[in-house]
Amino acid sequence: MWLLDADVQDLVRLLLERKNQQQLLDLHEKYVVKAENDPNSLKALLQLNETLFKNTGNQLYNLLDAVPDDVIGEEISK
Repeated sequence: MWLLDADVQDLVRLLLERKNQQQLLDLHEKYVVKAENDPNSLKALLQLNETLFKNTGNQLYNLLDAVPDDVIGEEISK
C-alpha cells in the first residue's frame, strides 16, 4: 500500500509539522493582540516565544555554521 512507503510517511510528517507551525504562528498573533491589555496573555506570549522561536534559532545557526567564512571570495583579516 502506498501510504506505508517511507517517502510518503516522511512527506506526511513534514506537512503535519508545517501545519503545526502555522497554527502556532496564528496563536502567536492572537496573543500579541491580547497581550496589549492582559498581563496573563503577555506571560503566555513570552512562554510561546521561547518555545516557538527556540527551534527556529537553532536551525538557523546550524545552517549558518555550514556556510564558509569566505563565501563572497574576500579574504578575512585576522
